[in-house]
Amino acid sequence: MKQDSAVALIRRTLDHLASGTTEMQPAPTSRRVDFYTDAAQFARERAMLFRRSPIAIGFSAQVATPGDFVTHDLSGVPLLAVRGRDGALRAFVNACRHRGTRVEWEACGRGKRAFVCPYHAWTYGDDGALVHIPHEEGFAGLDRAAHGLVPVRVAEHAGLVWAVPDPAWHGDISAALGPLAAELDSLGLATHVPYAARRYEIAANWKLVNDSSLDSYHIRHAHRRTIAPMFFDTLCVFDRCGVHQRLFLAKRSIETLRGTDPAGWRIRDHGSPLYFFFPGTIVLLEPDHAQIAQVWPVAPGRTVVTGATLIPEAPTADKARAHWDKNVQIFWTTLAEDFALMESKQSTLGAGANAELVFGRFEHSASWFHEAIDAELAGATAAGGARAHGA
Repeated sequence: MKQDSAVALIRRTLDHLASGTTEMQPAPTSRRVDFYTDAAQFARERAMLFRRSPIAIGFSAQVATPGDFVTHDLSGVPLLAVRGRDGALRAFVNACRHRGTRVEWEACGRGKRAFVCPYHAWTYGDDGALVHIPHEEGFAGLDRAAHGLVPVRVAEHAGLVWAVPDPAWHGDISAALGPLAAELDSLGLATHVPYAARRYEIAANWKLVNDSSLDSYHIRHAHRRTIAPMFFDTLCVFDRCGVHQRLFLAKRSIETLRGTDPAGWRIRDHGSPLYFFFPGTIVLLEPDHAQIAQVWPVAPGRTVVTGATLIPEAPTADKARAHWDKNVQIFWTTLAEDFALMESKQSTLGAGANAELVFGRFEHSASWFHEAIDAELAGATAAGGARAHGA
């Protein structure tokens, strides 16, 4: 983040503190309960949002050198990303073009020069090209060039590997992620390494899990045993960038900056900039690292959350490991408090007590997220209709 942007966020926060306000929208909003429970709604979201949007499928450090690869399944499309011997990063649907078996079964690896299907040993180069067919005489007339691994769009930003699972998507990932990704790129996260990967299964709808990350209203009560003492109650500044968002949650220490030279302000020392990349990736900046959390829909009432901590270099000493382990523990313990509350909420949605859930004027980040879902689903439906009618 450039210093002028950081200064602007801090000034907005200090102004709110001086006036006893926070950022709000004109009126509360609400969402019907079936927004979180309806199976048809869920199916549209998973198919249209998680297969036709850039999603983070791995870390740049995992594919840093030729032959490095990662696989990913949580979007519903098996994916394989590999660094080629020419230095290019490519991604493919992880499916053999013969009978569909996955050509790579490991989560990640290094030094791979080719991918061999374990079923009939059809072999693909690191560029996805079909390079060998055992007993090729049995496939007379087969066009090898047309039977390479099916490519999908891939790019790197903020130390993450982003891909769009739908092979028919031909947009630009960098453009889709927008200026917030470029803002993060300026921080040097591309050279950071993932530490202490985590995976949780949550008995709640994926949108509830995202909702829990997009406000500061709950911090005082939901996180009173963890992070609440460090932060102000219901104070946050929000910025919307297309379907993506940036939040800045200020720590109480930000008051010490009042009256000092802005040239010396370090925003990560006095708050947590949080970047939300639609539909479900969060990058939370801490003073010396970044926390990554990703939300994956599995069923209307079931979600997988994955993530890791991006740190400057892998720790080699006990002191460094203890430092990072402490930060990891704080982050995931805080999220676990949210997870428990979202599971509690999910358990009541079918009880009939609420026909809708209400979002206050200072919970508008969640409302923006909901509006993005509406807009993306409507746009995908309209595009599908246009294709069906030959437009």
